[in-house]
Amino acid sequence: MVEVKKHLYILTLDEGQFFLGHTDNLRDDLEAHYSGSIPDTNGRSPQLVWTDIWSGDSEKLKEHIQSLMDLFEADPRNLLYKLQARLPMGGIHWWTSNGYWG
Repeated sequence: MVEVKKHLYILTLDEGQFFLGHTDNLRDDLEAHYSGSIPDTNGRSPQLVWTDIWSGDSEKLKEHIQSLMDLFEADPRNLLYKLQARLPMGGIHWWTSNGYWG
C-alpha cells in the first residue's frame, strides 16, 4: 500500500462559479491560479474558499477524489456548504501569502 497525500481545494470564480482542484503543492497551485497561469481560472478572480489535506492508499484516494468531483459537478454550492461545516471553527479558512488564517 502506498500512502499518498493530496491537497484538495475549491476556488470561487466570477459569476458565482467554482473550481475544484487537487495537488501535491497547494502554494504553487494557488500562485498559478492567482497569476493567471491556469486557463480555467485566468481572468476570473479566483479566491480560495476551502482546502483540506486528504491521505490514504493511492487507489482509494483516487476513488475518494473522484466521488468528491462527482458531487461537485452535481451541486458545487451544497458540497461547499457541507465541507465548510467540517472545519474546526465551522467557517471558511482563507489562504494568504503568509499561510492560513481562520
